[in-house]
Amino acid sequence: MKRHLLILLLVGWMLPAWSLETPRVVQFTAAYLFKIARFVEWHENPREVQLCLAPGSQLAEHVGLLQGRSLGADRQLSVAVSGVEEKCHIYFGQLKDEDQVSPRTLTISDAQNNMQRGSALQLFLQDGHLRFSVDQDQLCDPEHPSGYQISAKLLQLARRPS
Repeated sequence: MKRHLLILLLVGWMLPAWSLETPRVVQFTAAYLFKIARFVEWHENPREVQLCLAPGSQLAEHVGLLQGRSLGADRQLSVAVSGVEEKCHIYFGQLKDEDQVSPRTLTISDAQNNMQRGSALQLFLQDGHLRFSVDQDQLCDPEHPSGYQISAKLLQLARRPS
């Protein structure tokens, strides 16, 4: 587990300054989503973790290569290009005001200010490095408990966008 955490850190530090749309950043984003999935536990303990991408996502080609990959602990990753659906454990894309998100769905976006619409994690570029931030208020909201738990090791790596 420590090795994977170290790789995640190194990937972020080695990334040169690019926009979030360049092919190289798209590849790193796909790797981040895979690594993040390894550090999340769902209360239902699924054997197959469903990663859903927004329709038209540039990530589909790169994340598709992760289909069936092991997440450890007898879990594997399954990838679908769809909207936010009940079956999604992780959704990557920009949330809209009308989206109904299941409490078990970890929402991740690279859109600026998408945390205000309900994304729990946001990927962003900072000083040429791919980083992520976490909405602690959403994760700890007693009125809307989530169906998952993010590892403290992953939470320690979170940054704030500048």
